[in-house]
Amino acid sequence: ARTAQIETSATARERRIAGDANRSGVLRQESGAAVRLYLEKVGALRSRNYRLYLFGQIISLPGTWLQVVAQAWLVLELGGSGTDLGITVALLALPVLLLGTWGGAIADAVDRQRLLVATQAAQGGLALALGLLTIFGVVTLWMVWLLAFGLGLARAIDSPARQAFVSELVDREDLARAISLNSTVVA
Repeated sequence: ARTAQIETSATARERRIAGDANRSGVLRQESGAAVRLYLEKVGALRSRNYRLYLFGQIISLPGTWLQVVAQAWLVLELGGSGTDLGITVALLALPVLLLGTWGGAIADAVDRQRLLVATQAAQGGLALALGLLTIFGVVTLWMVWLLAFGLGLARAIDSPARQAFVSELVDREDLARAISLNSTVVA
């Protein structure tokens, strides 16, 4: 390790002397090597498909939670009481609680990638419908409840499929790390 440090510092001195034009290309190569080394250490991130999936989740899930918050806020803006807000949250959560096992069975029976595309499209369509109803000023409480229930149904299938899909993206030796990363993002 000490010899490698000496060689690295000597190499770094040579690069400084070589000039700015050469230095930028070498540094780019070094940073690429550093990223590859990090990916090797983390394990699960070695898989390009898993990296794409994970970063997609990092972008998608905050949007889902923003939708839930906006939906609750809309219920309160529509003159809803605490009870109305509780009903809205129940309509979001109960399908996941009561139908999650069946959602997992569905996820095991069909192509998970297509199922995830379908559930994400359904959730996006429901968000679009709520947004358009709100923009046009025709939204009512029962519409919000219906859309919340639809979102809960989509999530009842999406959540187990999302968890199971990870096993298709990484090698067996990286599965534990991939599940840990996935759980961190989802939680």
